[in-house]
Amino acid sequence: GGEEVDSLIDRISTNHTHFFREPAHFDLLARDILPRLAEGVQGSLRPLRVWTAAASAGEEAYSLAIVLGEFARTRPWLSWHIAASDISQRMLVRCRQGIYEEEKVVLPVPAWRERWFQRGIGEREGYLRVKAELRRHVAVHWVNLFQEGYPVAAGQDVIFCRNVMIYFDAPSRELLVDRLTGMLAPGGHLFVGHSESLIGIRHRLVAVSPSVYARRA
Repeated sequence: GGEEVDSLIDRISTNHTHFFREPAHFDLLARDILPRLAEGVQGSLRPLRVWTAAASAGEEAYSLAIVLGEFARTRPWLSWHIAASDISQRMLVRCRQGIYEEEKVVLPVPAWRERWFQRGIGEREGYLRVKAELRRHVAVHWVNLFQEGYPVAAGQDVIFCRNVMIYFDAPSRELLVDRLTGMLAPGGHLFVGHSESLIGIRHRLVAVSPSVYARRA
Protein backbone atom coordinates (compact mmCIF):
# COMPACT_ATOMS: atom_id res chain seq x y z
CA GLY A 1 0.00 0.00 0.00
CA GLY A 2 0.88 3.66 -0.26
CA GLU A 3 2.11 4.14 3.31
CA GLU A 4 4.40 1.10 3.05
CA VAL A 5 5.87 2.37 -0.23
CA ASP A 6 6.52 5.81 1.31
CA SER A 7 8.20 4.17 4.29
CA LEU A 8 10.37 2.00 2.04
CA ILE A 9 11.44 5.00 -0.06
CA ASP A 10 12.33 6.97 3.07
CA ARG A 11 14.49 4.10 4.32
CA ILE A 12 16.40 3.31 1.13
CA SER A 13 16.86 6.78 -0.39
CA THR A 14 20.14 8.62 0.12
CA ASN A 15 19.74 12.06 1.69
CA HIS A 16 23.31 13.22 2.31
CA THR A 17 23.61 16.94 1.66
CA HIS A 18 24.68 20.22 3.22
CA PHE A 19 24.49 23.94 2.53
CA PHE A 20 26.43 25.09 -0.56
CA ARG A 21 27.57 21.59 -1.43
CA GLU A 22 29.89 21.70 -4.47
CA PRO A 23 30.32 25.47 -4.08
CA ALA A 24 31.74 26.07 -7.56
CA HIS A 25 28.24 25.62 -8.94
CA PHE A 26 26.86 28.41 -6.78
CA ASP A 27 29.79 30.67 -7.67
CA LEU A 28 29.19 30.11 -11.39
CA LEU A 29 25.48 30.72 -10.97
CA ALA A 30 25.92 34.01 -9.10
CA ARG A 31 28.84 35.34 -11.12
CA ASP A 32 27.94 34.41 -14.69
CA ILE A 33 24.58 32.74 -15.22
CA LEU A 34 22.18 34.83 -13.13
CA PRO A 35 23.21 38.19 -14.65
CA ARG A 36 22.51 36.84 -18.14
CA LEU A 37 19.24 35.23 -17.10
CA ALA A 38 18.11 38.43 -15.39
CA GLU A 39 18.63 40.36 -18.61
CA GLY A 40 16.37 37.86 -20.34
CA VAL A 41 13.46 38.30 -17.93
CA GLN A 42 13.86 42.05 -17.31
CA GLY A 43 10.80 43.86 -18.55
CA SER A 44 8.77 40.65 -18.75
CA LEU A 45 6.02 39.60 -16.37
CA ARG A 46 7.46 36.17 -15.63
CA PRO A 47 9.71 35.24 -12.72
CA LEU A 48 13.14 33.71 -12.96
CA ARG A 49 12.49 30.00 -12.35
CA VAL A 50 14.82 27.53 -10.61
CA TRP A 51 14.08 23.87 -9.80
CA THR A 52 16.06 21.70 -7.41
CA ALA A 53 14.87 18.26 -8.42
CA ALA A 54 16.35 16.28 -5.52
CA ALA A 55 16.04 18.75 -2.68
CA SER A 56 16.31 16.32 0.24
CA ALA A 57 15.84 18.27 3.51
CA GLY A 58 16.14 21.61 1.74
CA GLU A 59 19.76 22.64 2.15
CA GLU A 60 20.25 22.90 -1.61
CA ALA A 61 16.97 24.74 -2.13
CA TYR A 62 17.77 27.33 0.52
CA SER A 63 21.36 27.67 -0.69
CA LEU A 64 19.89 28.60 -4.06
CA ALA A 65 17.39 30.89 -2.35
CA ILE A 66 20.20 32.71 -0.55
CA VAL A 67 22.09 33.18 -3.83
CA LEU A 68 18.98 34.53 -5.52
CA GLY A 69 18.04 36.64 -2.51
CA GLU A 70 21.48 38.23 -2.50
CA PHE A 71 21.35 38.76 -6.25
CA ALA A 72 17.91 40.39 -6.04
CA ARG A 73 18.94 42.82 -3.29
CA THR A 74 20.38 45.10 -5.97
CA ARG A 75 17.62 44.25 -8.46
CA PRO A 76 14.34 44.88 -6.62
CA TRP A 77 12.43 44.50 -9.89
CA LEU A 78 13.46 40.85 -10.18
CA SER A 79 10.78 38.25 -9.42
CA TRP A 80 12.04 34.73 -8.73
CA HIS A 81 10.70 31.34 -7.69
CA ILE A 82 12.27 28.06 -6.61
CA ALA A 83 10.59 24.65 -6.90
CA ALA A 84 12.03 22.09 -4.48
CA SER A 85 11.12 18.45 -5.01
CA ASP A 86 12.11 15.06 -3.66
CA ILE A 87 10.79 11.51 -3.56
CA SER A 88 11.05 11.25 0.24
CA GLN A 89 8.03 12.58 2.12
CA ARG A 90 10.08 12.69 5.33
CA MET A 91 12.69 14.94 3.74
CA LEU A 92 10.01 17.20 2.27
CA VAL A 93 8.56 17.83 5.73
CA ARG A 94 11.97 19.10 6.84
CA CYS A 95 12.32 21.13 3.65
CA ARG A 96 9.01 22.90 4.28
CA GLN A 97 10.00 23.68 7.87
CA GLY A 98 13.42 25.08 6.93
CA ILE A 99 14.81 24.35 10.41
CA TYR A 100 18.42 23.18 10.83
CA GLU A 101 20.90 22.59 13.62
CA GLU A 102 22.98 25.72 14.02
CA GLU A 103 26.33 23.98 13.57
CA LYS A 104 25.19 22.58 10.21
CA VAL A 105 24.38 26.00 8.73
CA VAL A 106 27.85 26.71 7.36
CA LEU A 107 27.71 29.43 4.69
CA PRO A 108 30.43 30.96 2.49
CA VAL A 109 29.62 34.43 3.87
CA PRO A 110 29.07 34.36 7.67
CA ALA A 111 26.88 37.49 7.58
CA TRP A 112 24.28 35.57 5.58
CA ARG A 113 23.28 33.61 8.68
CA GLU A 114 22.01 36.77 10.38
CA ARG A 115 20.43 38.07 7.19
CA TRP A 116 18.52 34.96 6.14
CA PHE A 117 18.04 32.88 9.33
CA GLN A 118 16.37 33.44 12.67
CA ARG A 119 17.65 31.85 15.87
CA GLY A 120 15.50 29.49 17.85
CA ILE A 121 14.66 30.18 21.47
CA GLY A 122 13.45 27.92 24.27
CA GLU A 123 13.09 24.36 23.04
CA ARG A 124 14.37 25.50 19.63
CA GLU A 125 17.62 26.89 21.01
CA GLY A 126 20.56 25.65 18.97
CA TYR A 127 18.50 25.67 15.76
CA LEU A 128 18.18 28.17 12.94
CA ARG A 129 15.14 28.65 10.71
CA VAL A 130 15.17 30.13 7.24
CA LYS A 131 13.35 33.46 7.43
CA ALA A 132 9.86 33.65 5.99
CA GLU A 133 10.92 36.27 3.44
CA LEU A 134 13.13 33.61 1.85
CA ARG A 135 10.85 30.60 2.40
CA ARG A 136 7.99 32.31 0.56
CA HIS A 137 9.98 31.99 -2.67
CA VAL A 138 10.26 28.19 -2.31
CA ALA A 139 7.44 25.79 -3.22
CA VAL A 140 7.86 22.17 -2.11
CA HIS A 141 6.57 19.25 -4.19
CA TRP A 142 6.67 15.46 -4.02
CA VAL A 143 8.15 14.20 -7.28
CA ASN A 144 9.26 10.85 -8.64
CA LEU A 145 11.54 11.90 -11.49
CA PHE A 146 10.11 9.12 -13.67
CA GLN A 147 6.44 9.90 -13.08
CA GLU A 148 4.10 11.04 -15.82
CA GLY A 149 4.26 14.83 -15.78
CA TYR A 150 5.68 17.06 -13.06
CA PRO A 151 3.89 19.49 -10.72
CA VAL A 152 6.53 22.05 -11.69
CA ALA A 153 6.16 24.71 -14.37
CA ALA A 154 7.93 24.14 -17.65
CA GLY A 155 10.34 26.81 -18.87
CA GLN A 156 12.77 26.52 -15.97
CA ASP A 157 15.82 28.77 -16.24
CA VAL A 158 17.98 26.55 -14.00
CA ILE A 159 17.57 22.94 -12.90
CA PHE A 160 19.77 21.39 -10.24
CA CYS A 161 19.63 17.57 -10.41
CA ARG A 162 22.84 16.68 -8.64
CA ASN A 163 24.16 13.40 -7.26
CA VAL A 164 21.02 11.54 -8.30
CA MET A 165 21.85 9.97 -11.64
CA ILE A 166 24.79 8.06 -10.19
CA TYR A 167 22.18 5.60 -8.91
CA PHE A 168 20.58 5.05 -12.35
CA ASP A 169 21.61 2.90 -15.29
CA ALA A 170 22.46 4.51 -18.65
CA PRO A 171 18.98 4.15 -20.26
CA SER A 172 17.36 5.71 -17.17
CA ARG A 173 19.87 8.58 -17.16
CA GLU A 174 19.22 9.22 -20.83
CA LEU A 175 15.46 9.27 -20.28
CA LEU A 176 15.74 11.58 -17.29
CA VAL A 177 18.10 14.05 -19.01
CA ASP A 178 15.77 14.20 -21.99
CA ARG A 179 12.79 14.95 -19.73
CA LEU A 180 14.69 17.59 -17.77
CA THR A 181 15.85 19.19 -21.02
CA GLY A 182 12.22 19.48 -22.02
CA MET A 183 11.54 21.34 -18.76
CA LEU A 184 14.24 23.94 -19.45
CA ALA A 185 13.58 27.26 -21.12
CA PRO A 186 15.69 27.86 -24.24
CA GLY A 187 19.11 28.86 -22.94
CA GLY A 188 18.35 27.33 -19.52
CA HIS A 189 21.00 25.45 -17.56
CA LEU A 190 21.13 21.94 -16.08
CA PHE A 191 23.52 21.30 -13.19
CA VAL A 192 24.52 17.72 -12.34
CA GLY A 193 26.88 16.51 -9.63
CA HIS A 194 30.64 16.75 -10.06
CA SER A 195 30.79 12.94 -9.94
CA GLU A 196 28.28 12.70 -12.78
CA SER A 197 28.50 13.34 -16.51
CA LEU A 198 26.41 12.96 -19.63
CA ILE A 199 29.14 11.05 -21.45
CA GLY A 200 27.79 7.95 -23.09
CA ILE A 201 24.17 9.07 -23.35
CA ARG A 202 22.37 10.97 -26.09
CA HIS A 203 21.21 14.44 -25.13
CA ARG A 204 20.32 17.84 -26.58
CA LEU A 205 22.50 19.97 -24.32
CA VAL A 206 25.75 21.89 -24.72
CA ALA A 207 28.48 21.62 -22.08
CA VAL A 208 29.35 25.04 -20.64
CA SER A 209 31.41 24.05 -17.58
CA PRO A 210 32.27 20.82 -15.72
CA SER A 211 28.90 19.21 -14.84
CA VAL A 212 26.96 22.23 -16.19
CA TYR A 213 25.00 22.07 -19.44
CA ALA A 214 22.77 24.45 -21.38
CA ARG A 215 19.79 23.95 -23.66
CA ARG A 216 20.34 25.60 -27.01
CA ALA A 217 18.55 28.94 -27.23
